[in-house]
Amino acid sequence: MAEERPEVAVLLISDDAATRALVTSVLGKAGYTVRQARPEEARACTLEWPIEAILLDLSPPGTAVELARQMKAGCVAFSTPVLHLISSEREAEPLVHSLGAAADIFLTKPVTPSVLLSTVSTLVRLGRAYLVTEQERAELAEIVSQMPSGVILSNAEGELLMANARAREILCLAEIPRLPEERIRIMKPTVEGVRTTIEGWPLWRAIRTGERIVGEEFDFTCGGGAKVVVRVNAGPVRDPEGKIVAGVLTFTDITELKQAERARVELAESLNAEVHHRVKNNLAMVASILQMQSLEEQDPHVVSLLNDAATRLLTFASIHDQLQESQEGLVDLKGTISRLVEATRQAFEARGIAFVVEGVAVELSSRVATNLAIVANELITNAVKYCGRGPGEVCDVNVEVRVGLGVHAGRIVLSVWNSGHPVPEDFDPTRVGRTGLRLVTGIVVDQYGGTFSLRRHEGGTLAEVKIPREHLQ
Repeated sequence: MAEERPEVAVLLISDDAATRALVTSVLGKAGYTVRQARPEEARACTLEWPIEAILLDLSPPGTAVELARQMKAGCVAFSTPVLHLISSEREAEPLVHSLGAAADIFLTKPVTPSVLLSTVSTLVRLGRAYLVTEQERAELAEIVSQMPSGVILSNAEGELLMANARAREILCLAEIPRLPEERIRIMKPTVEGVRTTIEGWPLWRAIRTGERIVGEEFDFTCGGGAKVVVRVNAGPVRDPEGKIVAGVLTFTDITELKQAERARVELAESLNAEVHHRVKNNLAMVASILQMQSLEEQDPHVVSLLNDAATRLLTFASIHDQLQESQEGLVDLKGTISRLVEATRQAFEARGIAFVVEGVAVELSSRVATNLAIVANELITNAVKYCGRGPGEVCDVNVEVRVGLGVHAGRIVLSVWNSGHPVPEDFDPTRVGRTGLRLVTGIVVDQYGGTFSLRRHEGGTLAEVKIPREHLQ
């Protein structure tokens, strides 16, 4: 079965009767529709039917070239292929200079039917392919123009070729700058207020190194001087051989989002400061009430309990205050312990107790640091209360309290040693009913799976806590 050919209209303009007869016969038999017109009709754009190829055979050749230019300027699509027939090679010169604009190919007469048919068929296929490409390009351009994100396309040298409407809106551009150096520099990205070099520009990185940039944020100064924050994606465009021939940049204006985030952060900081202020004041108020109540009590045991409770509340307030002042996600436990030791030293300044803090800085999360600071405070308070020269007596002069913090074999080690009266040989802190020691055991042993011991050491008493670091995550 013969292949069906779609009807194709070829416009023939010739001042030679033999040529008109040959072309009409050869192309007609191949299924083409040949339309003939006089030069003045083509020049006046009075043609009433679409055409897919033009065949010109006019003398001199310059006349045919000029006619083709006029037709492509108004009557036919610029992509319509044009075939010129010439009588000799000497007539080819004006056509060579017009290739691509008013001439696509030329043949020297006499032309065999097979060469004529194959040439016209090739031109028609190329013309149709060009039209499809142009339609796809127009559709793509329309899609890009309506995209909610800014889109910029550059060549491999970094010169901007295209910017869609959203890109021009974000960057305050009426049109793409004409000069190459202006095209390269229309966007002036900064990171945290510091201007980047051209090598730091995402599109430049994409076309120079082949890097794909995803989700980077930049501050831009648009053409009107306004500051814009954008989230950028960029990547190279490669040809079939892998060579970078262009680069594409897409970006979204997140200026309002960033402003909203800053507003939320400022609000959160304000609320946090207010909560901190109220918590600190409430803790101090309750501690003051307990201290005032202790002044009215006669029972020494009750007075001791009230004072211990007040001291713990003030310690919690101090820890809370320090953690609030920390602006990082991690807290230096040694710094917190040093602050607790200084508060205890001031409280017992009259007794002349010597305090020493040793060890290394250990950074922990705020929650873990708070719990271990409570443990440290209980051990320091216990050392001061029970380091007297005799059992049950408070520390006197010439007593040393040494606090150590370190990391050994994957465990955090907190120790508090005092040079006062040592604990009995068979002392077991887990069997003592003191609130402070129960609190230490609950945090260290029960919550974090560590160990807690209280024993004689170097003529005094050593309280030692060991917790595997992985348990503190």
